[in-house]
Amino acid sequence: MTEERTIDVDGQSLRIRIRRGAGTPLLIFNGIGASFELLDPFVDALKDVEVIVFDVPGVGGSAAPRLPYRFSGLARLATRCWIPWAIGIRSMCSASRGVARRPNNSPLPAVSVAAA
Repeated sequence: MTEERTIDVDGQSLRIRIRRGAGTPLLIFNGIGASFELLDPFVDALKDVEVIVFDVPGVGGSAAPRLPYRFSGLARLATRCWIPWAIGIRSMCSASRGVARRPNNSPLPAVSVAAA
């Protein structure tokens, strides 16, 4: 079952989609300039995994942010997306967000995901 709606997270309107499934839910957010429909083939390849996707502020069906935001603000929004459902998400994934860095500024190991 898939459910789509718009929620308010700290005053920011976000369009989200939840695909019910089994196991630990995975939260995915889209890349810069692409709505979450772009992620449909990836989500479909995850078979029965429960997935929550959301359009980042200013993209797709989510309202533009009132002010520019940093990755820390996006992370805050992402962690608050699933609070209304009180579910235990332990995994997040993003598309096209650049290279993540550790506090000592060394890059994180690259991860490659391929659909079977």
